[in-house]
Amino acid sequence: MITIDNRSNQPTLACASGDGTLTIIDISSKKMVIQSEPYKSLLTSCVTMKRKTKVVCGTGEGSLITFNTGDYSAFNDEFPCVDKGAAVNRLVPVTENIIISALDNGKIRATNLFPNCHLGIVGHHQEMSVDLLDISDNGHYIASTSYFSNIVKFWNIAFFEDFDVKKHFKKINPKEFNLPSSNVVNATDFFSGLE
Repeated sequence: MITIDNRSNQPTLACASGDGTLTIIDISSKKMVIQSEPYKSLLTSCVTMKRKTKVVCGTGEGSLITFNTGDYSAFNDEFPCVDKGAAVNRLVPVTENIIISALDNGKIRATNLFPNCHLGIVGHHQEMSVDLLDISDNGHYIASTSYFSNIVKFWNIAFFEDFDVKKHFKKINPKEFNLPSSNVVNATDFFSGLE
């Protein structure tokens, strides 16, 4: 659930639900405003992006879908998953275009939206789903954990402040590309000094 302001600056609550709908509730009148058309999978989480003009929802199948703020009847864009069958448990916006997804396959993945492209893996939880994810006040770190673990992991994501998506997109397949925060060396980096 997230709070957003509608066109008349009235606070509203957006709720992602297991039936695949996004429900908008007017907080002041305590009434449902609108419910979206059902998506083919459950909606697991939602956040606002692009100065609160977009609502992005994670799905049970791993896709990200977007709604325009104020038009919640049906989603207007879908970005398919890279990790087939890995549900999005949590979403955290890092910049106006970059979002981080906590997946139930143990990966923490960065995605650029508007334009859509997968950036790579921010971090891993070995053999456990990533259930909780949050960002520090200064935006330089994210913390992640699992319901079944007493371990909280911290990932340095300060490099996203000056991240050039066009330059990065020329690199290898982002499906398995490990970003600097993951502390995992990419196989293609082995020969990087031989140019």
